[in-house]
Amino acid sequence: MKKPIRWTIALLSQFVDANSREAFLGDMVELNLNKRKAMKSTLGFIARRYMTPQKSWVRPLIALCMLTLVCPLLAKFASALSREIIPRVWMGWFHGVAFYTGLSPNTILVGFCLKVFAVAIWSFSCAFAIRYVSPKSVNRSSLIFLLLSLAFVAHSSRLAVALLLLNVLLPAAAGFFTKSRSWSTGVGLLFALNVIAGVGSIWVSGWNQAAMANWGVGSHPLDVMQMLQRPDVWRGSFENYLVPMALAIPVLYLLLSTILVERSKQMG
Repeated sequence: MKKPIRWTIALLSQFVDANSREAFLGDMVELNLNKRKAMKSTLGFIARRYMTPQKSWVRPLIALCMLTLVCPLLAKFASALSREIIPRVWMGWFHGVAFYTGLSPNTILVGFCLKVFAVAIWSFSCAFAIRYVSPKSVNRSSLIFLLLSLAFVAHSSRLAVALLLLNVLLPAAAGFFTKSRSWSTGVGLLFALNVIAGVGSIWVSGWNQAAMANWGVGSHPLDVMQMLQRPDVWRGSFENYLVPMALAIPVLYLLLSTILVERSKQMG
């Protein structure tokens, strides 16, 4: 085995306890693996250690980190829906006032539905992943989720609180208390729904710039098909991409953990 690979494996092995490290490195020497298999085995070993922690205090800590990450973001989305999208849907759909936005009433309604879908999927999947990480403290995690979410909309309107209840807390409650015989069941589908929700959210977030450009030249309101054909809607701010990626972290952790557990069972 070449020295750079050996040094990398020795460095990575420092992330595990001494007894496990000694046993693992001893197995590597006995098996006489080539550099590719040795690096793959090392990364897999470390991933299994961290993605499926054995110590009792690690899982609640990971769940708490997830809660502090997702609750402010979900509350922010609920507040934004109440301030911007709902008034536009109401004015455009029921009163026909849409030209000033540069978007047609149907387009505004589609954007609103995509946002609601994305927030509901993120809320459910994040709660489901947190329950997987720390199933023994699910009641405590759900209470922290509730309190943190309410804290970030405490100074918002009643409409924001109502949206938080319907679009965030109800899907999250379903995720916290959904019983599954096997954690691997439906995890791939849940991850796919998160990808769809993220792409839809990024797409809708770029509509404002296109709508303002359209409104500035006095053109007719844009419909959904026109938005699909405009590449400039994807040139949003860095935050538009960062937030969906951050909200996908819990379900990504769930997916990787499930894969590692299944492979460990097959190897065992």
